[in-house]
Amino acid sequence: MKRNVTLFAVTAMSVVVFFGGCNPERTLQPTADNQKDAIVDSTSTGSLISNQYIVVFKSEGGIQNNSKKVTTLVNSIITEYAIPEKSIGVIFESALQGFSAKIDANTAGLLAKDPRVESIEQDRVISIEPIEIEADKTALNSVPTIQAQTPQPPWGVTRIGGSSSGIGKTVWIIDSGVDINSPYLNIDSRSINILDQKQNANDEDGHGKYVVIIIAGKKNDYNSVVGVAEGAKVVAVKVFSKGKGNFTTITAGVDYITSIGNAKTGDVVNISIGSNNPVPFVDPYTSYALEKSIKAAASKGIKIVIAAGQPKDFSNGQLAKNYIPSKVNGTNIYTVAAIDTDSKLAPWSNYGSDPCDFAAPGDGIDVGIRDSKGKPKLIRGTSFAAPHVAGILLLGQITNDGYVNKGGSRIPIAYRVGATTIDFNGKQPSNQTVNNGQSATFMSNPKNASVFQWQIANGTSWQNLKNGGVYNGVSTPILTISNSSGMNGYKYRINAKYNNHSSSTWTPSNPAILTVNSVPANQAPSIEWQKSFGGSGNDIATSVQSTSDGGYIVAGYTNSIDGNVTGNHGGEDCWVLKLNSNGSIQWEKTFGGSGVDRAQSIKQTSDGGYVMAGFTESNDGNVTGNHGQGDYWVVKLNSSGDILWQKSMGGSGNDGAGSIQQTNDGGYIVAGISASNNGDVTINHGNTDYWVVKLNSSGTIQWQKSLGGSSEEQEYNSVQQTNDGGYIVAGASSSSDGDVTGNHGGFDYWIVKLNSSGNIQWQNSLGGNGYDFASSIQQTSDGGYIVAGSSELNNGDITGNHGYTDYWVVKLNSSGTIQWQKSLGGSGYDGAFYIQQTSDGTFVVAGTVNSIDGDVTRNQGDSDSWIVKLTPSGTIIWQKSIGGSSFDAAYTLQQNNNGGYIVGGISGSNNGDVTGNHGGFDFWIVKLKFP
Repeated sequence: MKRNVTLFAVTAMSVVVFFGGCNPERTLQPTADNQKDAIVDSTSTGSLISNQYIVVFKSEGGIQNNSKKVTTLVNSIITEYAIPEKSIGVIFESALQGFSAKIDANTAGLLAKDPRVESIEQDRVISIEPIEIEADKTALNSVPTIQAQTPQPPWGVTRIGGSSSGIGKTVWIIDSGVDINSPYLNIDSRSINILDQKQNANDEDGHGKYVVIIIAGKKNDYNSVVGVAEGAKVVAVKVFSKGKGNFTTITAGVDYITSIGNAKTGDVVNISIGSNNPVPFVDPYTSYALEKSIKAAASKGIKIVIAAGQPKDFSNGQLAKNYIPSKVNGTNIYTVAAIDTDSKLAPWSNYGSDPCDFAAPGDGIDVGIRDSKGKPKLIRGTSFAAPHVAGILLLGQITNDGYVNKGGSRIPIAYRVGATTIDFNGKQPSNQTVNNGQSATFMSNPKNASVFQWQIANGTSWQNLKNGGVYNGVSTPILTISNSSGMNGYKYRINAKYNNHSSSTWTPSNPAILTVNSVPANQAPSIEWQKSFGGSGNDIATSVQSTSDGGYIVAGYTNSIDGNVTGNHGGEDCWVLKLNSNGSIQWEKTFGGSGVDRAQSIKQTSDGGYVMAGFTESNDGNVTGNHGQGDYWVVKLNSSGDILWQKSMGGSGNDGAGSIQQTNDGGYIVAGISASNNGDVTINHGNTDYWVVKLNSSGTIQWQKSLGGSSEEQEYNSVQQTNDGGYIVAGASSSSDGDVTGNHGGFDYWIVKLNSSGNIQWQNSLGGNGYDFASSIQQTSDGGYIVAGSSELNNGDITGNHGYTDYWVVKLNSSGTIQWQKSLGGSGYDGAFYIQQTSDGTFVVAGTVNSIDGDVTRNQGDSDSWIVKLTPSGTIIWQKSIGGSSFDAAYTLQQNNNGGYIVGGISGSNNGDVTGNHGGFDFWIVKLKFP
């Protein structure tokens, strides 16, 4: 049979049919204001194509990469099912084996049951929005009217490590084609229009031709831009015509690359088709055929780069794993989210560390488009983030230079191995203060600039201190001054001069002031401000977090009915405070019923609201659905502290949550302890177990797991989603059976690594034969974990105990094996409650001490809050005791953007460092700063 490559027309929308497939759970995300002032790309999935299907054969019988056998099988199928030959569209014979055909639903259903068929799916329209340029076309074609500029890599190329020669490398562009006659591209003769199998792969829609410039644009005077892999060979695989394509065309494009196109190991394929649903927030779709073809190509050593996508209206991004092709994951497959010019995740970009491997520049992108006055027309979209990564992969290996975070995801920012390292922390030119020996990083706005020169001047005049105005030869929008010994005690003006595209005039940015202190790097921070909040009862702060507006959210519990506390429902209530950057109350809310209600953890969520978790004994007031005794209580608040929904979870025993986090799918992970064996709890190993619950975005249980043995497990503030989409949980166990092995006696730290479904991947018991309780765990930048809590004695895994209980800090590798451990404290009772890795790779730990010896140099009476900074190997850099003559404890801590810390806990003092106590214990919130 002659191979027929005629592709079908598109039709109206209906419901997706995918035989043997499943629909992921719906995920609701908030919307944001549309981004209007840029040229944006948009790819969306539209209607199903009536009576058009893609059939995939099982990979057996020697048909792989065997055109004759695939054709024979197709002939057999169409004969058996009386399918007219003219109904056959494309035969796939390399990346996958199968065909597309115009058949009715009844025939499709019969084929789905055929033992030779692995899957059959209904084809669907993919639409790509043309990039419309509001420019004078005459001017665009009149190069002499625009002043020639020295070609420069745009900011996005610079941000990921700069441009280098791509000669000898090959990139395949699955898109709307390219500018096939461009003198600024090396076009390969294998370029093809998949829709008609001709070599006319010219871009009629204005999408692919801009994608490829970012990857492989050559030096030229007109565009004044250079691609990441300058001059690489470009093979255009056109799968769209007049903005329309479908799963068949894209799958055929991948198949062409691996068969007739003969792509080689090390070649790179760019697929900037970040599709979204035709109707927002409905069940995401999939394409088994497309996913299988991409994975098959990747298995041949071809590197596949895929845009994460964004909503068509550029509202808040969604999870990339819910869409095709961005969901495809595996070796040699790279899904790319977008960052903006501040190196923050673009708010409209799809995201999720599963499957997003990297983030790259996707906003303010210059591809050489000019208006009639020579002014750049900048473009925006994840379609233009992906090609930055494609260029890096053409040049060699990829690494990261910082991270972006959203919804529990931590996505590395792409950077080219071998490029000049740039220490970049996303700061715009602004005043900075550092200690001698520390680093300062500045960035100038790169949107309208070409060449940069950094100036450093002492005093009021611009005295160029380094190399005639170019600091250490730097010609990028980023400047890092490191290890600035000898600069101490001075103020410096930092300025970036830049040459814009339309003029040779050198324009300065707004200068910033760098103040370098002579303070040694190991000096502890000082108190910037401290506030006591509460009433005449006891008020216990258990959780604090910096908020996106520069303020803070604090949660805990109270039995006060006066002072700062209003609206108590009886007994103990959850109490939440929203503070501004100076620690003043913006609003406060009490939540609960007539029983005991305690908030143990609060986090800001991606919609600007908050989620709180803790414990409730109530079944009135704000609380409904209590199962008996104590339940987990999870409450979703809006940005003003109003309840959006609340859920009681547990059984007839005592159950209480200690920690909650929003997950990268928009849901939540909650951990605590449970003594129940009914209600929502399906198993109990004896006494109390860890109970880990995965919720969707509406608070509905997706899965729940009880972990432990026949003795007692205790869990505190210690659950976190990990980079692989699983979870790490820490607490304490006295069991030596069930899920627990290796107990040393008494209570041990018990660390459990779960996969994304809540199944145990590994567990480890750490400690000695005394009482050792882990209170906090965090995944570290090297993929391992840092754990803190309290320990006693000096045996088993523990060395260096100072007497009674110490802070015990343990560094684990990614498999849970101890890399190092440190006991911190003195001869009294000392215990850590919270630990965090800081931006410089060190660790800061908070808790309480009543020692005045050993590592502790100051105590104002009873117990103080004690903050300790450790090197990456656990050596003390500095330590600071804060408090008064009564009991004070730090239960939670977070580093601020300016390098200081916000500390939350309790104080019964009204002297020393503490003022304003209302009686009993108060929330005590302390802002620490460096000079």
